[in-house]
Amino acid sequence: MVSAMYFPEILLPFREAYPDIRVEVEEWGALTCRQRVLDEAMDLAIIATNDMDQNKLESRPIIDAELKYYVSRDHPLADRAKVTAEEIQNYEMLLLPTGAYTRRLVEQMFRSRGLQPRVLLYTSQLYTMERILQGSTAGTFLLDGFASSTHDLVGISVSPALPTIRIGAVWKRGKQLYSDATLLIDYAKRFKQGHSLKL
Repeated sequence: MVSAMYFPEILLPFREAYPDIRVEVEEWGALTCRQRVLDEAMDLAIIATNDMDQNKLESRPIIDAELKYYVSRDHPLADRAKVTAEEIQNYEMLLLPTGAYTRRLVEQMFRSRGLQPRVLLYTSQLYTMERILQGSTAGTFLLDGFASSTHDLVGISVSPALPTIRIGAVWKRGKQLYSDATLLIDYAKRFKQGHSLKL
């Protein structure tokens, strides 16, 4: 989700500004990325840093984002400013696959209320999610700002609010970051501040 919403506006300008720096991007859920960083299969990950083991990982914040419930504009809840888990429970849901931190948050929210989400599909494909949402009464949970890429979906706040998602760069504690990686982190932060990008 972070790469789909955030990287297109960062990566291409970064490559133009620093054409000699090679960036290889892999897409995984935040929990999977954390493990890959610890296993040194990745140098750096830009992911949700909530509940991160600070004894094993270091991080630098980039942006905070709200997790919202997304539905089509024709959905019965589309005109609501806020919805509860009990109301969401009445509709089918699309969730990200295992390894996604936001999925863990959503499942914890339902469990804490003694509810079981009615999952229609697990997928990491945001295009697939968007197409299914447009033609059904299903909903999903995505970072605030997803609707800016489509006029057919609306994001609704959840009550009580889910934790704010802190997106940042993470790397293995004690491992020296290459200067290229530091440049990318700094560039992402400057881009966010200069463009008021909303996730």
